[in-house]
Amino acid sequence: MTQAVSKELERLRLGASVLCHTEPQHSAQTTDCVLAGLVKKGWRGICITTSGYEQIKKRLQEAGVDIDALYFIDALTPHTSQAKSGSMVFYTQGPAALTDISIGLTEGLAESKYHFILLEDLALLEAYSPQPSIEKFVRYLFGKSAQYNIAVVIATTQDRNDAEMAQLRRQAGEYLEFGE
Repeated sequence: MTQAVSKELERLRLGASVLCHTEPQHSAQTTDCVLAGLVKKGWRGICITTSGYEQIKKRLQEAGVDIDALYFIDALTPHTSQAKSGSMVFYTQGPAALTDISIGLTEGLAESKYHFILLEDLALLEAYSPQPSIEKFVRYLFGKSAQYNIAVVIATTQDRNDAEMAQLRRQAGEYLEFGE
């Protein structure tokens, strides 16, 4: 799978909107491959993590990825006195807080020049928010690709019916399927 992800990342250009489907058991590996590949390209990015900042930070550091090139929006870990936002991470109130994620994106994009946004797994956000809100959020994210001339990659592990997948694929400029 690493080779397939690397091959697709070579083709990825600024301004692209990509929907990426992977199996749940491969989600972390796919995320790590995408982030490592884009950072290796010399790109800086924003990762909306649905697995938690500390967990993804540890995995990336163990893989030798320069995490200083990344700004994280933690959509899993609620903002608490123990989990404070800082220069590399913005904590939301949890996966249902789509407005918080938008605020984190706005702050991140205002602070530095980034080349990409990666949403680690749309499926987690869908479990906590109504479908119309998710559809609006996906349009908002893909809209950032043109607004800022950055690549936007939305990953999902959820299998969908044909109509839902067709709607998501219409919003994305590209669709990638990663398996084993």
